[in-house]
Amino acid sequence: MRSVKQWRLTYATTGPTRVPAIGTTRRIRALLAIGWTTDLIAERLGLGNYTVRDWLYRDAVYKSTAEKIAAVYDEWSMIVGPSDLGRRRAARKGWPPPLAWDDDTIDDPDAKPATGRNTRCPSVADNILFLASWGVTRERIAERLGVTVSAVERALERRRTGAA
Repeated sequence: MRSVKQWRLTYATTGPTRVPAIGTTRRIRALLAIGWTTDLIAERLGLGNYTVRDWLYRDAVYKSTAEKIAAVYDEWSMIVGPSDLGRRRAARKGWPPPLAWDDDTIDDPDAKPATGRNTRCPSVADNILFLASWGVTRERIAERLGVTVSAVERALERRRTGAA
């Protein structure tokens, strides 16, 4: 198996016109996870929104596309974007934020994000609290998030009592 540095060197110097999209996909999803939107990414690149959305599900992209997304990622990956809805959607899909990825391995298909332990629980709890703040019933919250009504009640009780 090639090391990541060999991978980058190969594609940076002699690579084909098209490259694997794994790094591009991970970068876009990571930006979405911190509140950037495909609309904003597309606008930054001077492209249509559907083009950026399409890159999320490609096996390969043009090398120039990968480089453009990497540049936007480098610029925005430490800045929280404006979309709370986008953050919630990305969390629901389990897309890790930029800090979960090592810049040296994000393009490696075998790399895994460093998400830590219990990363699903906080996002589910946040979603429970958000939906409850809008008056959604406990039953509907449980159905929508795929948890039990008692889990919803526990999360709301923890919030009420200030428990972690």
